[in-house]
Amino acid sequence: MLELKLKTELILIDMAKIKELKEQNPNYNISIIDILSAMDPSKTNKYLPFMIKSVSDWVEWIEKELKENTFKEMFDVIRDFHDLSERNLLENKDIYSYPSNPDIVQTVKNAKEKVTISEVKNKETEILYEDDRWLVLYPLSVRSSNVYGKGTKWCVSSEDNNYGKYYKQYIENGCLVFVIDKSVKETEYRSNDFAKVAFHNDRSKKDGITLWDIKDSQLGVGNFMKVYSMLGNEITTIINNRLENGPTNKEMAKERGIKE
Repeated sequence: MLELKLKTELILIDMAKIKELKEQNPNYNISIIDILSAMDPSKTNKYLPFMIKSVSDWVEWIEKELKENTFKEMFDVIRDFHDLSERNLLENKDIYSYPSNPDIVQTVKNAKEKVTISEVKNKETEILYEDDRWLVLYPLSVRSSNVYGKGTKWCVSSEDNNYGKYYKQYIENGCLVFVIDKSVKETEYRSNDFAKVAFHNDRSKKDGITLWDIKDSQLGVGNFMKVYSMLGNEITTIINNRLENGPTNKEMAKERGIKE
């Protein structure tokens, strides 16, 4: 009973806070009906019921658009900030004390980079195959994609502040596999397009498997076969099986409880 009482009190506090914020920020209390009413040319809102019925299918779309596109980057930053705060990876957990939004973005970016490669490898990456030369892996998070895509031009491994936008797009309906040639030094990346390659298969489409070199150029049939020849049958079979039949990066991440 005590736990239920505490939860009820917290809900009431949250509701009171929301009410207070609405009163303090009346411009944010936007009503679609009010907007439609203002556009009704009659003085009696004669056309308002018709207008409401006409836009009914758009209400859900508007809500989805605001959440997934218009304000998505802000929501991503706040979610990352909260997650890092909960994990005690931020020195300053007071989001209101930062001088500007770019400062918050940079702080979040710096904190996320503190996640060690070891942690990323053990928890946020699935190693599909490894020998003395080749490392074949399944990145299960933006962090993993950034760590193992370092030195490439891949958009899925971009270190800008879009919070893994492209990585998330690529794994939404498909699979992403990285292959790293460990015999190539990082200083040699510019002269070896196959030092790191990325395989992708969007299962929602019929485009088939695509292959991208270290410069983020999609490989044609000739270079595609060259890479397959370099890797050999055992490795290519592992890659193809995962791309076509295995669990997706997103499914594996969810199974492991990995949060972005």
